[in-house]
Amino acid sequence: MKYCTQCGVPIADDAGTVCENCGGGQTAAEGAASFQTNRPEAYAALARNYLFHPLQALGDMAAVRSFVPGLVAAGTAALILAVVVLVYLHQTVGALSFIFGGIGGFNGFDVPYFSLFVRVLFGALLQWLLLSGVIVGGAKLFRMPAENVQAFNMAGLTKLYFAAAALASMVLGFIHPWLGLSVLAGGLVLSAHVLYKGMRAVSGDVPFYFVPAMLTAYYILLGALFRLMF
Repeated sequence: MKYCTQCGVPIADDAGTVCENCGGGQTAAEGAASFQTNRPEAYAALARNYLFHPLQALGDMAAVRSFVPGLVAAGTAALILAVVVLVYLHQTVGALSFIFGGIGGFNGFDVPYFSLFVRVLFGALLQWLLLSGVIVGGAKLFRMPAENVQAFNMAGLTKLYFAAAALASMVLGFIHPWLGLSVLAGGLVLSAHVLYKGMRAVSGDVPFYFVPAMLTAYYILLGALFRLMF
């Protein structure tokens, strides 16, 4: 069972992307391309499809001709990552304060949490734009038929899956640090897999070296970006 991308009602797995009331005789590509960005239930349906029917959802997103779903995904991912980073930072500061609390004259650490939250949020959104640009450039380099809107949406989804893994890693890390690190490593692999499957949905075929080359270029540029920001 999956969900209509227009109104969110359940539809059969072998149906298109919209129900009879919303799409009638539309093909899957036509239904996804007509995604209504001003209907909250459409995003709820996409979220359910991403969770339970990820391959179908990636195919649907490849047909969407709007930047809004990718922006929503990237914005949600940025908020999650900013919260996760602040939680880790708060734990670290608390541990250091406990260690140095007995030293004479120590008054604790003054951490500008709000400023750091804004910077991490902004940095996460820049990561989305950076990955989108790398995908666009890589598609041109490898002569793949990918449009800018498709690259932006796929990059947003990639970030959202990684952010979800980072959140799960934080929660499970309270049980055991190694468990949290394992989930985070799995999230990195998952985001690469989402990028590969997403580009297959866009172009039909992905060159063998495309994803490794794109991620290598992305992390090199990301390191340079963070040196400038922090």
